[in-house]
Amino acid sequence: MRPDHPAAFEEFRTRRDYRLVEMTAAAPGAETAALAFALGWGRSVANNHLLFWSAPQASLTEHGVPYAEGLAQFGVDLDAFLIAATRTQIDALWAAEQALTLPGAFVLCTIAAAKRPLDLIATRRLFLAAKRFKSRCALLRLDIARASAAELRFEISSAPGEGALYGLGPPAFDVRLTRNRAGPAGETWRLQWSAYEHAFRTIPRPLDGAVLPVPADRPVEAPWARAG
Repeated sequence: MRPDHPAAFEEFRTRRDYRLVEMTAAAPGAETAALAFALGWGRSVANNHLLFWSAPQASLTEHGVPYAEGLAQFGVDLDAFLIAATRTQIDALWAAEQALTLPGAFVLCTIAAAKRPLDLIATRRLFLAAKRFKSRCALLRLDIARASAAELRFEISSAPGEGALYGLGPPAFDVRLTRNRAGPAGETWRLQWSAYEHAFRTIPRPLDGAVLPVPADRPVEAPWARAG
């Protein structure tokens, strides 16, 4: 199935019960897009269970503190949303592991850049906790992602969305699967988040041979040359 098929991403996401996934920024400045995609992923799988986010306070200070009204407009249920701003990265990982003991919970943990990289053991602890208690976990990797127990890793950047008649349209993302423990990686999607349906919708991309806009300095109808 082609990656840009309208149902391809949703079919891929629901194909397995993924317990640990990772989101990375495609380039500097795309961290907010990666966070938004992670929150959307969590909202789509939490199914009205707890959505828990742990992050070092220094990371929240650097990248921005969550805004309740914006989260609500994004589709996050504030009555089932909890943030733990921790003193250190180790504390954030501990809080995430504890939250994973709640069946059905979705836990997002920010991994900030540090001199000591996140090791495989720490990610495996999160994966095993999520598997044991039937919860789910996502890591927002603001560091350099290395070896990990994550089943999937996505590279995220913001994308042009479909315009709205009034105001901004729904948020859109360019998503690339860079790691897949269960199969091939490399698939790409352009996705739009629906705050009402709590789901991602694929935005069809132009196909080869699509009609392109005529340059402004060129006539709309070019004259045909006569055969001699």
